[in-house]
Amino acid sequence: VGVVRLLALATLARGLLNIGIVDFRKTLNFRQEFRYGVCEKFSSVAITIGLAFYLRSYWALALAIPIEALIGLILRYTMHPYRPRFSLEKFWSIWSFSMWLLISRIGYFFNARMDQILVGGNFDTSSMGYYNFAADLGELPGNEMAVPMRRAIFPNLATMLSDPKKFDRTILNTVGLAALVLIPVGFGLAAISELLFPLVFGPRWEPAIPLFQWLAIAGVFSGLSAILEIQLLVNCKEKLSAAESWLRALALLTAISFLLRYESLEFISEARMVIGFLFFIVMSRFCTAACGLAMSDIFRAVWRSFFASIVMFLIVSSVDLTLIGASILELAGRIMLGIITYVFIIFVLWILGGRPDGPEKTLWNHIAGSKRWR
Repeated sequence: VGVVRLLALATLARGLLNIGIVDFRKTLNFRQEFRYGVCEKFSSVAITIGLAFYLRSYWALALAIPIEALIGLILRYTMHPYRPRFSLEKFWSIWSFSMWLLISRIGYFFNARMDQILVGGNFDTSSMGYYNFAADLGELPGNEMAVPMRRAIFPNLATMLSDPKKFDRTILNTVGLAALVLIPVGFGLAAISELLFPLVFGPRWEPAIPLFQWLAIAGVFSGLSAILEIQLLVNCKEKLSAAESWLRALALLTAISFLLRYESLEFISEARMVIGFLFFIVMSRFCTAACGLAMSDIFRAVWRSFFASIVMFLIVSSVDLTLIGASILELAGRIMLGIITYVFIIFVLWILGGRPDGPEKTLWNHIAGSKRWR
């Protein structure tokens, strides 16, 4: 209870943020956006580590979060001259759009926390800790890629609404790029988790491994869905975004409520992965309904990454590298094997497919045009 009260201060601080900093994205001034993000994160990390050494308890994390929010509050007012003031003049014009966006974000909150809420109410604190840790770690790659890409692509797409072909092409390139990097990261982490967890987090976290293997793949689908959703918001189809978020929340609630009778956290993790995959398809369908793309276009943008990642997962998780010695060397060997396998399969599929436009072609042209490479 004390931690929740403390974290509420962070929510209060975020409610007072200077909205003027959004102008950086609107004008594509990502240099200032980068400076703001780096200053906020570096100062937060330094304070958190300092508090951890001083307090030697979880209160270091609880204190660091409102301090980070306070630092962000100060930075926003020092980095942009705009000063907000209280006014209801534009209330209805803003609310007509943001109402549905708010409904959508509440749905996404339940999507992210529904399983943890139900697990916390039906399992002991130890099980809740393992599941929460695995879920947060599994979502990390998707969130860390999807959030920056959404911030960057939104103002760019907004300028392309008058050119539908360019708009659709940019959407496909963005989804293809996200798939090219995000999917192998999720499948790769799942493949090396049995070595990664004991080495990085210690043997006490080994019970979280089977949960993480499913949740890391679920995070892939969540990240790709988040990238696709930005197209709905740019096209003012926020009602479709709200519908998708609440349908997914309802599906999670139904599936997890049914699976609780089996008292298996692994079943719940599997259900989250399956629902993530199904609603990636639903989000793809909603996106095609809002623009000129077809489902086949999205499939062509991501299928090579999915196929190469699955093959990489099977090879990395099954190969025996214990002969090379220490666990850390075996982990490094599996990572290198995964990278080489994935890159090789991706480019073979791309060449066999006739070298279509997409992130592979952009990467190939960059390598081929590099003087250093030649």
